[in-house]
Amino acid sequence: MYTAGMNQILRDEGFSGVFLYYSSVPFDSIGALIPPLPPEQRYNPLWLRGQAGEPPVVVIPAVSPGDLVNYTSFEKWLLDLRRLQTSGQVKSDLVLHLNMDADADTWLLPLHLPKIAAWFPNTGGLMEYIRAVNKNGWAEFTLPGEYLQTHLPKGELLVRQDLADGGFDGNYSWAEKFASLGNWTLLEKSRLASYRANALGKRLPDEQSSAIQSRLWEGTSSAFFQRWSV
Repeated sequence: MYTAGMNQILRDEGFSGVFLYYSSVPFDSIGALIPPLPPEQRYNPLWLRGQAGEPPVVVIPAVSPGDLVNYTSFEKWLLDLRRLQTSGQVKSDLVLHLNMDADADTWLLPLHLPKIAAWFPNTGGLMEYIRAVNKNGWAEFTLPGEYLQTHLPKGELLVRQDLADGGFDGNYSWAEKFASLGNWTLLEKSRLASYRANALGKRLPDEQSSAIQSRLWEGTSSAFFQRWSV
């Protein structure tokens, strides 16, 4: 989910980038709100702004298992991308990021289909995707951080619209959920305890006070973000 004004919050909290759908999934997809991207941008990191003039964050366009239906199968999609490279239409690496909830059943397939239908694409779960990559010597798995170490963002997007599940009301609907209220209450209590500890620590000698502040706020900066900030 993404909504205007989040970039500074993400940067302050040490996040260097996000994943957003460039997808046939309409309710939170940037693809429905921007002109069509050329392949070198659609399948590579980009800079993202929600407001003109603000510092950008990295966005990696993602697709969902539902998009695989449009391309017949994950392997065919890989082959189509490879043909763009071998034909000279694309002269760069391409990354295909398949994104879905970690608890989705689609990772746990294969479906228990009769043998006559076992060949049917998109029913093999995670192992189907792994086999599709491993059987082609020109394809390999990577991690977002590793890919960004050698691949700078290929362009820049300005997406002013709210993508928070398509309610066009920011994160408000999520903040109103009962579980979210409980989480925020715990977070507020934790922050209040930190502020109290910080205030009390100032009464101690400088060395001890600095140690307390360091322990309270450690991990809020990101060396990777500093590397890629512009």
